[in-house]
Amino acid sequence: MTDYDVVIVGGGPGGYVAGIRAGQLGMKTALIEAGPMGGMCLNWGCIPTKALLESAWRLQQVRRSADMGVVGVDKNAVRLDWAKALTRMRRIVARLSKGVEYLEKKNGVTLVKGRGEPQDLKTVRVGEEMIRANKALILATGSRPDSTAGQAIGLRFIEIDAFLSLEELPGSAAVWGHGPVAVELALLLALAGVKTALVSAEKKLLPALDADLGKWVAKRLKKAGVTLHAGRSLAREDETGIYLDDSTLLDVEFVVNGAERLPVLSSLNNLDLELDQGFVKIDPFGRTSVEGVYAVGDMTGKTMLAHGASAQGICAVNHLAGIEEPVDFDRVPWNIYLYPEIATIGLSEQTLEERGIEYEKGFFPLTANSKAVLQGETDGFVKVLSEKKYGEVLGVHIVAPHATDMISEAAIAMQLESTALDVGRVVHAHPTLSETMLEASLGTRDLTIHM
Repeated sequence: MTDYDVVIVGGGPGGYVAGIRAGQLGMKTALIEAGPMGGMCLNWGCIPTKALLESAWRLQQVRRSADMGVVGVDKNAVRLDWAKALTRMRRIVARLSKGVEYLEKKNGVTLVKGRGEPQDLKTVRVGEEMIRANKALILATGSRPDSTAGQAIGLRFIEIDAFLSLEELPGSAAVWGHGPVAVELALLLALAGVKTALVSAEKKLLPALDADLGKWVAKRLKKAGVTLHAGRSLAREDETGIYLDDSTLLDVEFVVNGAERLPVLSSLNNLDLELDQGFVKIDPFGRTSVEGVYAVGDMTGKTMLAHGASAQGICAVNHLAGIEEPVDFDRVPWNIYLYPEIATIGLSEQTLEERGIEYEKGFFPLTANSKAVLQGETDGFVKVLSEKKYGEVLGVHIVAPHATDMISEAAIAMQLESTALDVGRVVHAHPTLSETMLEASLGTRDLTIHM
């Protein structure tokens, strides 16, 4: 039996960041992980898919280069070398995973390779080894996509990790799902030249986010050549292809699972944790129903985002050290890596209306922004929602190149409880895309300058 102050089960963005923070605070810490460090996000999710999306987007930029005055490029001859794109992706993933291992060791965290199975609230079994957590056990076991829909079509239904192992791109494929993962995968396939369909049980894409974002995504995917089948389910397969519940035949080689995710709880039966809609129930600091046991990341169902998991990991360890700084999940940004990108934080118009909050809206299109025009990227907008009486920023929704970087300004504004006019008083450099944030903020009071 080896004793530690803190034992963490799971080396994804929630667990490994919790380990680093615990090490910083001088806690003797063990982190248990059966696979490569970084979890789903680094190895089979966020990082590899974005690396491939970047390759596919570069292909599109080359094909459009004549619009920028670049001559001599035969747009019909250029293509994506999938094998090289995969090699680049794997190199990036390996580098970042090793970087995470280095950071754990740098902060004095002991890495234990193997499947961690808690025996009680203090003890975790890893193979034949028993590890004790004297202060706290932090669970960060993550999630996996719901595979229920694939039961109707068998082997043609593949998971993301299998997709990322393909040595060749298919001629045709479908994606199942309606959230960020599904729409990113659909765009990746389409940009890479694959005949692509997106099948969703929901009638609207991104239903959890502001409605304007879902509408824009549908238009963007159609523009890229993706065929949308909304409000449909997978029914059966035969030698001709895959059938939907309305008898539509999809002549595709396989369906990639981009469904909503479910928590991985199979190793936690001994803890008798209280659940909330299938996820581990936690308080604002990550404490579960079992004394001395915390849970962070996807298994709690709070954000299903890597950076949200990391914030939860820090929050949990801080609480152990007597620092009470809960995560405000209304202020965790969502990033979706389409082209242009999508980023959102705070409340949507629909949520504001449901909660009976009176609000003002500022809307600024990229067509009126100098930087967007000179880049030839005018498809998008910035929408700022502010509380009607005092003007506090309540939500920001962006469709723009580098929107995933731009959203940090909104996150800071909301963290500081700034008003939209506070943002509008900040001098933004020109010409930049960030000026759209200024203009949309001023627009909440009908003070927009360039429109």
